Amino acid sequence: MAPRRYTLLIADRSSGVVRRFTLSLRPALAVAVTALALPILIGLGARWSALAEVSDLRQTSVALVMENESYRAATGQLAAQVSSLQAAVNEIGDRAALDPAIQKSMDRLPAIVRSSAIGGGGAAAATSLVSATLSSPDSTFGVLRDLLGLLESSLETVRYGVERRQ
Repeated sequence: MAPRRYTLLIADRSSGVVRRFTLSLRPALAVAVTALALPILIGLGARWSALAEVSDLRQTSVALVMENESYRAATGQLAAQVSSLQAAVNEIGDRAALDPAIQKSMDRLPAIVRSSAIGGGGAAAATSLVSATLSSPDSTFGVLRDLLGLLESSLETVRYGVERRQ
């Protein structure tokens, strides 16, 4: 069976020129279907890609929310420990009243040295340092751990001084 062929005539009325095109049915249909299907397929691919990216972003958001909550809980626990140690240091420091001669000597010292010698000001300076360095969770936890170490050593120093006096 001979392939079906169609002839397309295009005539220009102003010049009278006639152009003739002969087309086979199957290749013409293949070109037409491809021309119509290609934009649809590109649109579907873009949609599937966007949906996959939105799904990834949602999963990442959920993971970050959970991580943020755990950092907040850990920071809260460390802050509570810092507060309790600071309160213990202050309480022991208040109980260990200095005699007047030592108090006069302490008053002559610079403020930073005096607060470190008494045992309470180093923690206050460290607390202000904590609020200034909350840029990342790792640095925050590092500063809080350092602050806890400072408070614990200060507490031990104050306890030793009180025990020695008693």
